[in-house]
Amino acid sequence: MEVRHIIVDDEVRKPFVRAKLQEVGVPEDEIHEVRHEVIEVRVTSERVLLLVEEAFKGCKVAHLEEDECSGR
Repeated sequence: MEVRHIIVDDEVRKPFVRAKLQEVGVPEDEIHEVRHEVIEVRVTSERVLLLVEEAFKGCKVAHLEEDECSGR
């Protein structure tokens, strides 16, 4: 099972990131908060990987930094 870490450098943004993942259909039980600045998504299928990439299109999903997405 592949794991993707999404780095959230601001605690205020974490609910946004979580909501975005849910909005595109990533199952709730595959989203975990492992540290205050990290949301972990357990990628159990190609479909989930595509959903995560869709949620953060144009961003580096493995290490998503706020400044990488500020232009969207």
